Amino acid sequence: MVVPTRPARLMPILGEDKPITAPMLSPERIASVLFASGEAAYSWNCATDVLEWSGNAPSVLNVVSTGQIASGRAFAALLAPESTQNRYDAVFRDQRKDPGAGVAYEIRYALKQIVPGQICWIEDAGRWFAGADGKPARADGIVRNVTERHRREQELARLSESDPLTGGLNRAVLTKAIAEEFESATKFKTSFGFIVAAIDDLAYCNQSYGFGVGDQAIAAIAERLRTHKRGKDLIGRFSDNKFGIVLHECTLEDLFIAGNRFVAAVREAPFETSAGPLAMSVTAGGVVAPRYARDTGEILAHANIALEQAKAAGKGSFSDYQPPRAVPQGTENKKAG
Repeated sequence: MVVPTRPARLMPILGEDKPITAPMLSPERIASVLFASGEAAYSWNCATDVLEWSGNAPSVLNVVSTGQIASGRAFAALLAPESTQNRYDAVFRDQRKDPGAGVAYEIRYALKQIVPGQICWIEDAGRWFAGADGKPARADGIVRNVTERHRREQELARLSESDPLTGGLNRAVLTKAIAEEFESATKFKTSFGFIVAAIDDLAYCNQSYGFGVGDQAIAAIAERLRTHKRGKDLIGRFSDNKFGIVLHECTLEDLFIAGNRFVAAVREAPFETSAGPLAMSVTAGGVVAPRYARDTGEILAHANIALEQAKAAGKGSFSDYQPPRAVPQGTENKKAG
C-alpha cells in the first residue's frame, strides 16, 4: 500500500508578497557620484538651444563657469580646431530614426582652454530624442575629461609607427604611405618618388667602434636626412642600414635633384659620436611612380634595382630607375662587324 506524501512546504521568502522597491538616489547623491567618477551630465533643448548642466560641469570641462556653456552655440564656440567631431553633427546629422527610446551617440572632441594653445579632450556619450515631427528635440548625456587618456593613446600610436632608434617612421608606415601615394597619383594623374638610401660601410663601423657607435651614426644620419626633406615628404628606417624616402608629387627631374641632395647632405660633414667624429656616406636609388612602377611591390623592387646600379657606380652615388631598353627586332644575334 502506497502512502501518499504531502508536498514539502517551502519557507516563505521574506517580503514575497510585497513589491521590492529599490531606493532612489537623491539629486545631491547623484551629483556626488558624478563628481567622484569625473563625469558631468547635461540636457540640451534642441528647440531653444538651452544647455542645462550638473553643478560639477565647469570643473570637468575646465571652464570658468556654466555661463560659458549655457547654450549649444556657446559650447560650440569652445571647440578647438583639433576636433573632428561635435555634438551638433552627432545629433542633427544623424540619419537614424528615433524608435521611441532615443538614438545613442558617442563622440570625442577638444575644447579650447583659457591658456592659448592648450586644449582638453572630452568624451561625450548621450542619446537624442525626437519630437512629434521626428526631428531631434532633446539630447541628454554625460561628458568626461579624457585628456590624459587621449595623450597616452596618441603616444602609443606614435610609438607603433616609429622606429625606436631614429624616432622616424618604420617600414610598415612607409609601405602604407607608398600605397596611399600610388592611389592618389593614379587618381589625379600625378606622380611621386620613392628613394632607398643605404648607409655605406656600416658593418665596418660596427666592427671597428662597436654597435653602440653604429647606432649613434644611424640616428645622426636619419636626423640629417630629415632636415633636407620637403614639408610633405616622409622619411623612415626601412631596414638595418637603409632609409626609405617618399617624395610627394615628384617628377623624374625632382627625383634626381632630391636623390643627389640627400646623398650630398650626408657627405657634407662628419657625425659626432662617442668615438669621435665619423665621416659617413649613403648610396641611394629611386623610382618615379606610376610611370615606372605599377604597384607597391614594383616600386620597392625598382628602387632597389636603382640602388644596386648606384652602388656599381661607386659609394655616395645616386641612380634613378630606368626601364630596360627594348632590343630592336633582328639584332639579337647580330655580331659586331
